[in-house]
Formats: sequence, structure tokens, C-alpha cells
Amino acid sequence: MNTSFYNGISGTISHQYSIDVISNNIANINTVGYKSSEAEFSSLFSKMLSQSETLPTTNQIGLGSRINATALDMSQGSLQNTDRPFDLAIGGDGWFAIDYNGETLYTRNGGFSLDQTEYLSDNNGGYLLGATADNIIKTNDGKYTINTVDSIPLTSTVELKKIFMPTELSMPAEPTTYVKINGNLDSSKNFNFVTVELNNPQYNESINDTKFSINGSVTADNIVLDPKEGDTIFVTLTNSDGKEIVLQTQLDKDLNWSINDADISELDPINKSPITVEKIEINTYQEVPNEAHFATPLILETGEKGVLDMNFTKVVPQSESGVIWNGTMKILDSNGNVIDSKDGTLTFDSNGALISNSFAPLQRADGGTIDVILGTPYNENIEYSGFDGVVSLVSSSSLYEEEHDGYFAGELKEYVIENNGIVYAIFDNGKSSPIANIPVYHFQNDQGLEKIGSNYFQYTPNSGKAFLYTDENGEAIKTIYSNKLENSNVDLSQALTELIVMQKAFDANAKSITTSDQMIQQAINMKK
Repeated sequence: MNTSFYNGISGTISHQYSIDVISNNIANINTVGYKSSEAEFSSLFSKMLSQSETLPTTNQIGLGSRINATALDMSQGSLQNTDRPFDLAIGGDGWFAIDYNGETLYTRNGGFSLDQTEYLSDNNGGYLLGATADNIIKTNDGKYTINTVDSIPLTSTVELKKIFMPTELSMPAEPTTYVKINGNLDSSKNFNFVTVELNNPQYNESINDTKFSINGSVTADNIVLDPKEGDTIFVTLTNSDGKEIVLQTQLDKDLNWSINDADISELDPINKSPITVEKIEINTYQEVPNEAHFATPLILETGEKGVLDMNFTKVVPQSESGVIWNGTMKILDSNGNVIDSKDGTLTFDSNGALISNSFAPLQRADGGTIDVILGTPYNENIEYSGFDGVVSLVSSSSLYEEEHDGYFAGELKEYVIENNGIVYAIFDNGKSSPIANIPVYHFQNDQGLEKIGSNYFQYTPNSGKAFLYTDENGEAIKTIYSNKLENSNVDLSQALTELIVMQKAFDANAKSITTSDQMIQQAINMKK
């Protein structure tokens, strides 16, 4: 009969403990990142009443119950949208690492903000830990600038630090070091009536008083194109005073020309001799060189905007095997002043592919260079070579695409935390740079973590040491949502139901105590 007393007492104690656990869950129904707990029961002892090797069963009586463990429910709580960029929620399992008074603790509560020292911290004064690039530099005037980096590795061996996020941060300008051009230089042939001077003209001349006669012929050595009958020949004569007159005639079918007994009295050949043939020109239908002008912006070493100015002129005439363009490239400052200039030649084959490029890099004022990349010269062993930059096809000259490095100085616009946990500083010059990589830690046994209050958990030997999920390269894998908080995973309806069940169980155990008491009283009364 005494056993029933002790069974009832252990039962009330166990169920009271369970009610405490459930009540604590309900109390934390609005606690960010809270994980509900559940009391797990086990039998206390059993007493052997009798034992026989011939009986198929044992003859035992139980001696009550006890709380065996308090298990965590690690299921994901619902995510709540917020308007705060530093509110974070972990997707799936895992824990944020917190530096609290020099000790590393763990939490699911992602409600972070910048404290007065501009470090990312929670409401308890703990600092969120992450891998940093140490790329925020304090200058002599007390301001902060950033050295841009491409990435911040996060592996199991990386040292974690507090995340510094100054509200005033600048990005220095970075000058241009290369410009890549894709475009076309028009290889089509254009003709027009032009007047050109004959090269080394051969002629005969004579003067008789004020009459001047001259004759000659046009050959391939005199002019770049084959002339034709009817082209106009201009002969410029000068006297000793520099006065000049122009006589003209036309080519005959044999490309000969002549001027006979032309009146040159206005030159006063008697008194103002000698009379000199200054030049002989021909007006003919000739190919004119195509010209192209490209301009693209770049960043100077001063941080100001500059211009890469490019002018190209096609060499005429061209052979059937290809096209040659001469050009000039200049670096201009914002006022149009020339910082550097280079001449060069581009050669293309009959298909328009770039064959050679003689342009040298341009020189910046600070001694740095700007490499103008016009494409890869054609090589049959290299795919797309000759056509991956500037080409020369029968089409209008145009700049298709331009790419250059360098950027203007910028001021901090905002911080953004991506789903991969990388914290980016975004600047008003359109550039960004990572400043931190936030880890999500895991444990072999989350149930072994020790609650120490304020939503913090502490490592214990039962939990195992914290580790990262990593890919084949050793980089951490995780999902973190910004502008979101993870709500408590307590189900209120389930908690209230469990509370009623535990209350009834508590009442039943209490009833077993009172029943045992009544039975003892009846036994005592039987003696009377």
C-alpha cells in the first residue's frame, strides 16, 4: 500500500515538471527563434515480487515514473517579413555563432542591429560572428574606406570575427587599365570625284611671249587609279612674284593631254620670269578612304571621367587579299586635353578577320597603362580568333560593345545580406564589395546543447563540436534570409491540449495518493 503512495507522488512530480515545460513553451510563443521542448517520461524502478524459472512471465510491480529528458523540437518556425535588413532567419537547421563576453554561444534568434560601435549585434549585447576580409580601413582623418575584394572564403579553419559595418564608408576610385572593343570598320569601297595631284608628272612646256604651251600624259605612276578619257587636268603656273593662274584641259582616249598657246599675259612672263609649273592635278572618279571615329569613357587616375578617342582611316587602294586601317588613339581628360596618343595600324584579311594590331598601350599620367584590346589576331587553332573584337566587314562602321575596368569613387548606399550569407556593401557608383561571410553552424546532437537563457545555447560534450556544412571545395553551404525573422515553433493549440492532458494526469496521480490514504484509514479502522 505504501508503494501506491510513492507511485502517486512520483507521478505528480513528473507531470508537474511536464506542465512546467509546456507552460514555458506557451510563455515563449512570441520569442524569436524559440524551439519548443517536450518532457519525456520513463519508469522509475520495478520490484520483483517472485521469480520462477518455470513461469513464462515475471512477477514485478512498478515504483513510479520520472522525467527522463527534455527534448528540443528543432523543426523550422514560420518566417516573418520585416523591414529591417539586419533581421536574419536561417533556412533549415543550424545556428548563428555569437560572441558574448568573449565566449562563443549559439542562437536561432536573428534579430540583429548595429550597436553604437557599428558592429552587428543582438539585443543581449552579443556580437554576430563571421569571416571578414579586413578590407575596411580607417584613414588618418578618421573616415573609413574599403579595399574591394571578389570573395571572402568561409571554411572550417577560418578565424571568425565581429562584423564591423560603418555607416559612413567610401570606395576610392580605381583607374582604367584596359578597354575592350567590339566593333566594325567598314571595308566597302567608296568613290567620288576628287582632285588629286599627279605624282612625278612628265610633261613638255614652252613659252612664246605671252603664250604658254604644255603637254604630257598620265600613267599608273602618276595617280592611284587608272584615269579615263574626259578627266580634267589642272595646271597651276606661278611667276617670280608668286602670282598664279590655273589652266585646264582634258585627257584624250590615250590619256594624253595638252594645252596650246594659252594666254598667260597676266603673269607678265617677260618681266616676271621664270614662269614655273607649280603642280599638275587631275579631277577623277577615285576611291576615297573610309573614316571611323569611336569614343568610349574611362576612369582617370584622378578619379575623374576621361575619354578614349579613336580615329581610323582606311588605306586606299586595297588589294583583294585584305584591308589596312591606320589609326590614332588618344586619352582625353574631361576638358579635352590630350594625356597620351598612340598611332598604329590594323590589318584584316579578305574575310574581315583581324590579322595584326600594332597599337601600343596608352600611358596614364600616373605612369600606369591602358591596354586597348581590339581582339585576338586570327589563328586557325584558336576558336573565334580574328572575330572576337574589331572586324572589317562591308557594313557601317560602328562600336558594338565596350568593356572597361575601373570605377568612380563612391559613397556607401546600403548593406545587403544575400541568401548565401555574404554581406555586401553597396555604393552609389554602382559597385559593391563583400565585407563578411556569415556562417551557419551545426551539431551532431542538437539535443545535447545547453540552454543558458536569452535564446542562447552552449556547446556541451553531448552535443559535439560545432561544424559547417561544406561543398567539395570546403566552402560553407547555408541559407540565410534577410529582412525575415524565424517565429517560435510552438503550436499553441497543441500546447494547450498537452496542458489539459498533463493536468488530468496530475489529477489522476493525486487521486491515487488520496485513494491510498483512504485505504490505510480503512485498515486502521478495521483494528478498532
